[in-house]
Amino acid sequence: MGIESFYVNLLPENITRVQVESEFSNIGYIGDANVTISEFVNALSTEEIDCNPLNQHEYILNDSLYLTIHSEDLFVKEIALEGCFSWYENCAKEMYRVAILINNRILNVKLNFPNNRILIIPPDEQAFCQLIYERYRLKYEGFIETYGQIEVKCLPRNYFYSFIEKKSSKNIFGKIFKRR
Repeated sequence: MGIESFYVNLLPENITRVQVESEFSNIGYIGDANVTISEFVNALSTEEIDCNPLNQHEYILNDSLYLTIHSEDLFVKEIALEGCFSWYENCAKEMYRVAILINNRILNVKLNFPNNRILIIPPDEQAFCQLIYERYRLKYEGFIETYGQIEVKCLPRNYFYSFIEKKSSKNIFGKIFKRR
């Protein structure tokens, strides 16, 4: 996750995150959600969320968020939603919409922050967004300092950096042609 992105983790209700010693990961899970990756993705699609697979564990939702599914034996253990600061306020609202849909219609989940602080998903969009704004305030300020105030719906990662590259080259050409 780079300077351009922020995320929330959704932990199914019956699952607990634990520290483990493994060559592949330092996070393990206790408990079961009893939902496979394919069942979860099919359920999202049924709820009119466009899920474009990048691989078995990662999807692009509605051309606006990355969805990463952490699993064991193809069973969902944790879900991460990743968005871009380039449309921060509306992206946080989109995260809420997806998180509440998952919680109410597919799988009971709770918010899991990196310090293992686990919270129920706030029942209203404003409270959910406020949690995100508080958590990412400093990182967002760094983004603004680096890229300025941007209001464009964009995916994070290479999508954002491609956008910035195109924007920069347009600015350079614009300055060259304005001088003449």
